[in-house]
Amino acid sequence: MNSPFSGLFISSSLRTSALDDLLNKPDVKIEKLLDNDDFLFKLKNSNPKLLDYFTKNRHYVKQLVDYIIKMPPEDADEKRAYKYPFLACEIFECDVPPIMNTFFISHRASLEEKLRASEQLKKSQTPDDFEIVEAKSEGSEGDVVSSTQGDSSVSTEK
Repeated sequence: MNSPFSGLFISSSLRTSALDDLLNKPDVKIEKLLDNDDFLFKLKNSNPKLLDYFTKNRHYVKQLVDYIIKMPPEDADEKRAYKYPFLACEIFECDVPPIMNTFFISHRASLEEKLRASEQLKKSQTPDDFEIVEAKSEGSEGDVVSSTQGDSSVSTEK
């Protein structure tokens, strides 16, 4: 049975989209993808090339987050001010596992780095900074612990 529409579906499925053509280029910028009309549709349908693009280019996932959390410059065009942040929110709202995994993997490393830096900062602080905490932990129940700022002596009363 030949339908007048059967050729339409076959020819549209064999034809590559403009988004696929962009993804075949070596250094396509994320803005070019976001400007493509088929972008969200292909993302929601888990286009393998598009998902691969985000997993291989983790910095683009970070750029999506930056579109959401950073204010655009005052001289930014309408796309930077409105379209890209909106689309970035939509991308994360789609909850596509490869993108979410890339987001958490890339941010986990930066969080671990910040944690190490804060631990090093704690180690570099002088003992006087922790004097009150140590005095409280040394006192037993019922003891009153007092400390004066600037005075290094700690007294306990019973």
